[in-house]
Amino acid sequence: MLQELTNPGERAMAQVALSRGKAQLDYLQARYQAFLTVLLDPALVADVLAFYRLMAAWLTSLATGVSGPSGAAVLSLPLPEPAPQAFTCMPEYFVEDMCSVLLFVSRFAPQLLSSAADGAGVRLDEFAVFFTTLMASPQYIRSAFLRSKLSEVLELWLPQNEGDELTGRSAFRRIRGPSGPAAELAALFNCHPLVVQHLTPVLVRLYNDIEHTEREGAFYFKFNMRTTIANILRYLWAQQHHRAVWLKAVRDEEYRGNSERFANMLLNDLTYLLDEALKLLKLLREAEDTRADETRWAAMSREDRDELVRMQERNGQNLTAMIRSATSVIDTLNFITEEADTTRTLLQPHMVERLRDSLNYFLKYLVGPERRQLRVRNPEKYNFNARELLRGLVTVYLHVDSIDRAIAANSGGGAAAPVFAAAVGGDKRSFKPEYLLEALAVLDAGGLMSVGQREQLESLSQRALAASSVAEAEDEVMGEDVPEEFLCAIMSTVMKDPVMLPSGVVVDRPSILRHLLSDNTDPFSRLPLTEAQLVPVEDLAARIAEWRRTRTH
Repeated sequence: MLQELTNPGERAMAQVALSRGKAQLDYLQARYQAFLTVLLDPALVADVLAFYRLMAAWLTSLATGVSGPSGAAVLSLPLPEPAPQAFTCMPEYFVEDMCSVLLFVSRFAPQLLSSAADGAGVRLDEFAVFFTTLMASPQYIRSAFLRSKLSEVLELWLPQNEGDELTGRSAFRRIRGPSGPAAELAALFNCHPLVVQHLTPVLVRLYNDIEHTEREGAFYFKFNMRTTIANILRYLWAQQHHRAVWLKAVRDEEYRGNSERFANMLLNDLTYLLDEALKLLKLLREAEDTRADETRWAAMSREDRDELVRMQERNGQNLTAMIRSATSVIDTLNFITEEADTTRTLLQPHMVERLRDSLNYFLKYLVGPERRQLRVRNPEKYNFNARELLRGLVTVYLHVDSIDRAIAANSGGGAAAPVFAAAVGGDKRSFKPEYLLEALAVLDAGGLMSVGQREQLESLSQRALAASSVAEAEDEVMGEDVPEEFLCAIMSTVMKDPVMLPSGVVVDRPSILRHLLSDNTDPFSRLPLTEAQLVPVEDLAARIAEWRRTRTH
C-alpha cells in the first residue's frame, strides 16, 4: 500500500507506523514463545493431564455409578434420565477447561499423549469413555456446543494416513509409529468396546443437535463443528467394525429419525454452503474485474479502493471456509452412498426430490452457461477446484443410481422400480440432460472417469431424459383444472399419499415428512406433531388414483 501513497508526508508517516507495528509484533512473538516454553514443560503438562484424567474418571463415575475400564465396557448408552443430582451440580466449565487443555496438548505436545511417554504421559482410555458417554447423553450435557468441543479433541486424536488433508491437524500425523502415542490413539478408536459400539451413532446425533446451540455466531460455528464431526465419521466409515455398527443402527427403526435428520442436515448444509460460495465467487470476479480496469480503478477515491480491497479479502476468507465445509459435506455424501442401508434414507419419497434438487441445481452452475461467472484468478488461493467439486457431485449421482437400481433388482418380481433417475428427470427447475453429458466430458478430459462410470452416467442421462418426457406429457394431460381437494396444502401439487393432520388439513405425506425433518410442529396450527399422528385418507387416495388413470388413458 505504501507505493500507492504519492504524498511524501503521508508516505513518511505510514513508514513510521509500519516500523512501530513490526517492532510490536516482534515483541509479542517473543512473549508468545516465552509463554509457550513454560506451558510446554513436560513435567507441568504431565501433572495437568493426570489431574484432568482423574477428573474425567470421577465425572464418569458420578454420571454412571460405575468406575474403572471393566465397568465402562458394559455401559448402556444413552445414560438413563434424569441425571444424578451429584453430577448435575458440577459446573460445565469443568468439561470446557478439560477440552481446552487437551486441545492445547494435542496441538503442541502430542508426544505426551501416551502412558509410556518417559513417565510423563497419561492414559487416554478414561478420556475416551468420558467423551463417548457424555456425547451420547444430551440430558447430562445439554450444551451442543460443549459436546461438540469433545468431538474436536477426538478429531485431533484421529489415526490417519499420510497425505490425508482434511484432518491435517491430527496429532497422530506427528507421532506416527508402531508403538507409543500413535499406537495408543489408534487403539482408542479401534479396540475400546464402548467407543466401537457407540461412537458412530453418537456423532451422527451430535451432527444433528448442533443445528441449535446457544453460542453467539452459532449459525456459522455449526459448519466448522460439522466438518470436524464429518472428518471423524469418514475415518470410522473406513473401519469395518465401525461401519458395521453404523449400518446396524440405520436398520433399527428407533434410530430411523436420527438417520433421516442426518441426511436432511447434509442436504441443508450443501445447499446453503454451495449457494453462498457461488455468490462469493461472483463478487470476487466483479472485484477483480474492477481492479483490472485501469480507468475504473483510477476514477475511484482512495477510500473506495481501500473498501473494495478489504471486501475482496473478506469475501475470499469466507469463500475458503465455505468451500472447505461444502467439500466435507460432498465427501460425506460420497461415502454414505456406498452402502444400500445408508442410501435407502436418501431414496425415500420425501428425501429423493430434495437430493436431486441440490445435485441438479449445482450441476447447472458447474457445467451450464453460469459457470463463466465462477472464474476467478488464482482459484487455488480459496481452495476452489471446480473440477473436483464436479467430480464429487457426479460421484453422488453414480453411487445413488447404482444402489437404487440394485434395490429394485433385488426387490423380487419388479415390486419396486428405480426412483432416482425418474426424480432427476422430473426436476423442472434445473434438469437438462446435456448437463450430465457435459459433466462427463469435463471429467473425461481430466482423466477422472473410468469406462464403467462413463457408461453409467450416459445411461443415467438417457433414463432421466425419458422420465422428464413422461413427466411433461403427464402435466399436459392433467391440465390445469385439477380438483382443489387433490392438491397438497403445502406444495399445491397433486397428492399421491394424502394424510390428514391433527389440524384437519390434508397434505401429501412426503411434503409433511420433509417439514418434520426441520420442524416438529403442525405448519397450520403450530402444535407439536409426529409422524405417528398422520392419518391416511384412503378414500381420497383412491379418487386421486382413479382421476390420474382416466386422464392418462
